[in-house]
Amino acid sequence: MTLALLWTEYKAEHPQGCQYAQFTELYRRFEKKLSVVMRQHHRGGEKCFVDFCDGIHLTDPLTGETVPTELFVGALGASSYTFAFATLGQTMPSFLDCHVRMYTAFDGVSAITVPDNLRAGIRHPDRYEAEATESYQELARHYGTCIIPARVRKPRDKAKVDAACLVAQRWILAALRHRTFYHLNELNAAIGELTVMLAPS
Repeated sequence: MTLALLWTEYKAEHPQGCQYAQFTELYRRFEKKLSVVMRQHHRGGEKCFVDFCDGIHLTDPLTGETVPTELFVGALGASSYTFAFATLGQTMPSFLDCHVRMYTAFDGVSAITVPDNLRAGIRHPDRYEAEATESYQELARHYGTCIIPARVRKPRDKAKVDAACLVAQRWILAALRHRTFYHLNELNAAIGELTVMLAPS
């Protein structure tokens, strides 16, 4: 379909209508208002999306100081079934441990794992040929999954996990905001209880 063909059809219906130059200008203005998005259809077990978001602060039992945590979130593409686990940071050991825990909680491994371009897992972020760290590649080989990172500055590539992070912050972290946690195990036990309650039946 070309603009010339559209204009020809338009003029056939509206002989007194605008000329080609004005028609194309109006069409360009209209085009800028469009938000063209391809809807993604996920097959069961095909993809799992992972990312970190801000977590709840722990309280040091000796000093009373607060210690920030990160919340690892994984979401399955087809069902949006979500896994959440708190860590002290986005280090490589924490990142890999969270994957192991997530696969265990899901009782299976998706064919493709889609992370954001986190330093803990992706050595060289690239729009087309991102390179995972050796440890992450080893984990992927062990579990039989393929690592395909989201493209840089393409948030729609990982929209599933961004939505899951929002749900986790609203339904898990908000529910725990008035409680004081001294240890990570204690916090994760509380997160686990809420995750079970929110899981689809």
